[in-house]
Amino acid sequence: MTPHTGRDRLTTTRRDEPADRPPSASEAPPPSRSPNITDDTAATRPLRTRRRVLASVAASASVGLAGCGSALDAGSTETTVQVRLAGAPAGIRKYQCRVEQDGEAPITSIEPMLIDGDEFQVINGGVDSASVGVRAADISESVTAFEDTRVAFALTVDGDVTEDGISMTVPTATDDAGDPIPDDQWQLTVVDEA
Repeated sequence: MTPHTGRDRLTTTRRDEPADRPPSASEAPPPSRSPNITDDTAATRPLRTRRRVLASVAASASVGLAGCGSALDAGSTETTVQVRLAGAPAGIRKYQCRVEQDGEAPITSIEPMLIDGDEFQVINGGVDSASVGVRAADISESVTAFEDTRVAFALTVDGDVTEDGISMTVPTATDDAGDPIPDDQWQLTVVDEA
């Protein structure tokens, strides 16, 4: 056998064999197969059959439930919860508020009322969650002093919620002068829509 280095390894031949001989079966590379070719053997037929059966069962189930939508929705209730501020004699500069409930009914909407637009933000939780944390800043100074009770924001919850099953914390609330707005001026109310 001729000595060889790594560079010429593929081109070296044995001295006793002609260079133009075809490779033997043991030296031939394996036949290439495209990954997109499906093999229609008995082993793959049951798998494809199961997929077809499962697909038809899933389609039947969704069609069957489509007609039950109104019956399923008939028992569900939505509850509106309002966070109110009982007067702000010196206006309002900013507030931060968190509303939590004992249950897991998801919030379906959040509607800012007192301060809205880009000045109102949901900072955690929110729609599809059981709680929400919001903050608002009256940058445009659109909220002036008021003595009556106004809704800061409202939530719609997909389920029954009672005032005993929901709580509110207001860690930050300041008026236009920078003084804190007392906690007892903030109210959490479940609106009876019946």
